[in-house]
Amino acid sequence: MVSATELFAAYKANEIAADQRYKGKALKVPGVIEDITSDAFDKAVVQLQAGGFMEQVHASGLSNEAAAQLSKGERVTLLCNGGGEVIGFPLLEDCVIAE
Repeated sequence: MVSATELFAAYKANEIAADQRYKGKALKVPGVIEDITSDAFDKAVVQLQAGGFMEQVHASGLSNEAAAQLSKGERVTLLCNGGGEVIGFPLLEDCVIAE
């Protein structure tokens, strides 16, 4: 298990080391939802708080139906695959809500 805050900090400290530890690996990530949006293909993206301003972890792969049941500020635990980092934001892919 790695929190959204820990994941963000690891990528901020050293992207190469964080990729070796998390990219392509199954992760259980607890966090607080900062925003729920959709990508260019209308697929759900859940942004988890990871500390300060503009510090988030972006999680994709949830069905739109599952994402529609979530709320900003809600605590959630996601099961995902580590997806590396893009433009300073760690990515989580193929996510589902942990039971």
